[in-house]
Amino acid sequence: TFPSTAPSADKFIKTDGSGNLSFADVSSGLWVKLGDTSYNANTSSITFDNVFSSTYKVYKVHIKSAISNSSENVKIRLRSGSSGSNADINDRNYNYKRQFNGQDLDDGGNSNNTSNGRLVSYFQLGANDQTGANHKPMQIDMTIQDPGDHHINNSGRVNFTYIADFYNQSNLSYTEVGSCFYNGNTDATGITFEMTNGSYSYGNILLYGLKP
Repeated sequence: TFPSTAPSADKFIKTDGSGNLSFADVSSGLWVKLGDTSYNANTSSITFDNVFSSTYKVYKVHIKSAISNSSENVKIRLRSGSSGSNADINDRNYNYKRQFNGQDLDDGGNSNNTSNGRLVSYFQLGANDQTGANHKPMQIDMTIQDPGDHHINNSGRVNFTYIADFYNQSNLSYTEVGSCFYNGNTDATGITFEMTNGSYSYGNILLYGLKP
């Protein structure tokens, strides 16, 4: 049975399996864009609040064409709270590990290092001073696993993995991979991106949620 009325634009016909047809919206796919921030002037931080929930099991962050105004590292913190009361989670429960060209970046003499990585109050990437105003843009892809699902992760546990690509002042490619495990007692509802010193001068950060 065909529908009796004309549809609005960009609809398609679907069937219920019993011979009845109807018009429906085209699916937007499994990935849903939750945030999109562009900046082209000195920006101290980029924040996405109230984006983590039980609606999505996996999140993807893509930082593209990002340039900072100093040779520093990208600093990431989770955020908690609801609208009007959001704040960074800055307890010392971020345990992260990074590798660059086979080199372990977090197994040296730093006082924050442990046998399994670095334990500090934020998650850091882009080591060895490979970011900065005179450097090429950096590209970072990050996956965040289940920050709001306590069936897998207990309250206050979040897993990150990432791959980042940079070009240094000599135009040499630099690839870094790593992971972070936040093991605190605070549920994360958002995330913020900063530089350890200085600010972002140009770029775009996109945040997506994956439908179950």
